[in-house]
Amino acid sequence: MIKSTTDLQYLRKLAPPEFSKSRIAKVMTKRSNANNFAIVLLLSAHVILILVPLSPFFSPAPGRDSSVFAYIGQQVLAGQTPYTDVWDHKGPFIYYIDALGLYLADGSLWGIWVMEAISLLAAALFGFFAMRQVFGGKAAFLGTIVWVSQLPKVVHGGNMTEEFSLPFQFAAIYFFVRYQKNSKSWQLVLIGITLALSFLLRPNNIGTHVAIVLFLLAAGLRARQWRQTLQNLGLIGVGVLLILAVSVLYFLSRGSLSDYFDGMIYYNLIYVNREKSFVETLFSGLGFFDLLSFFFVMAWILTAANSWRQRNSPDMTTKITLFIAILFPIEVFFTYISGRAFDHYFVAWLPAIGLLSSYVVYALFRGLPIFKFSRNDIKIKASSV
Repeated sequence: MIKSTTDLQYLRKLAPPEFSKSRIAKVMTKRSNANNFAIVLLLSAHVILILVPLSPFFSPAPGRDSSVFAYIGQQVLAGQTPYTDVWDHKGPFIYYIDALGLYLADGSLWGIWVMEAISLLAAALFGFFAMRQVFGGKAAFLGTIVWVSQLPKVVHGGNMTEEFSLPFQFAAIYFFVRYQKNSKSWQLVLIGITLALSFLLRPNNIGTHVAIVLFLLAAGLRARQWRQTLQNLGLIGVGVLLILAVSVLYFLSRGSLSDYFDGMIYYNLIYVNREKSFVETLFSGLGFFDLLSFFFVMAWILTAANSWRQRNSPDMTTKITLFIAILFPIEVFFTYISGRAFDHYFVAWLPAIGLLSSYVVYALFRGLPIFKFSRNDIKIKASSV
């Protein structure tokens, strides 16, 4: 893959004198486009391979939660309004996603399955291109393969709110990485939009976005950039308010605003029942990932240690590594506050798992001292655990 000035210099040596810079740039662009196309094809094939066992062909009868979402989606197409005409306590977005899938497939569950495939592929691509900017193509590809491969262990038959949140989580990470590179205001607004969309699927699905907000807040306060920090958080808030305002106005126009808040917010506050502690939630989640859970825990410890060791570096890779280190415990916390440990709750961990895997591969390729600890590192991480 031609992607650096070194590659350009190499091409110039091979090229005849009349071979202009513009022609070299065209060759580089074509090569890059071909590589991107190959990546899209490979990830598409992997996504389909993962989702085929969840398709209506192999699972003609959907699970309990999936059936509820599909039924309400069907009723939406018939002109009914969630929370008033048909009741459930999830965010409204899942019902309209299912309604769209049913509409496109003339009422068939295959339409919902196609929506799942599009959603998962979008998540895989956002994740890959985000990780590639930081850790390179090989590490990004392997990290993406790892997290996508873990989905069947926790997706509970598919068509779950956590599953449809994945593209919004990875999109937020992608725009966060882009913001670290060129600091465009619209990137923060898009992070806010993805936050609101995840919230409208299930409020607990916003762990990734909260990690981004906390990182920006801590970085801004540490640099004493008070005004810039407030501006950044305000831009994210603008994106959030844009989407939430649309949802409020919609249910207000349907005369269902109080039912909307009662079902999505008030009922879920009552539904919370902390049957498990934070540590029990952690081990419950790790149990779903089998033997790889040990790798994920070690990857987090090593990533956290390395990011702490290099915390004063202005390098973007170091910043993203530090973000990864805080992301995983925040996702565990958002699972914990639900009070339960259903398998599909742990789908929200997959972005952290993908990033951790990508970083470890990157570190191994680069020969970074990720496996070397000082005594202080061990003490700090042991106390954290």
